[in-house]
Amino acid sequence: PERPSKPEAPDRFDLLPRAVVVHWKPSDSFGCEIQAFALRYAESRDMSRCCEVSGIKGKKSNVAVTSLQPARRYFFQVRCINAMGASDWSDPSEPVMVRQDVPCKM
Repeated sequence: PERPSKPEAPDRFDLLPRAVVVHWKPSDSFGCEIQAFALRYAESRDMSRCCEVSGIKGKKSNVAVTSLQPARRYFFQVRCINAMGASDWSDPSEPVMVRQDVPCKM
């Protein structure tokens, strides 16, 4: 067994007001079951000043990222974790624009 291979960049997004549900495909785990995933995001493709989303356990391959700023672009990366260690980070996703809040009707 060895650590997982580098996954593909997240490729599907459900856009919500101030949140994005990010979907990805697990990479090859080389016979050692994937135990968790790590996801991080940033406003630049070079992933400087990124924020990491923790607690993505098990085989779940999507997560809602909340508290994002509307009308801003975000890039996402994912990596897979098994008993042997963590894969390299995926390439950054295409930029995703967070939806504006729906205005309240008076």
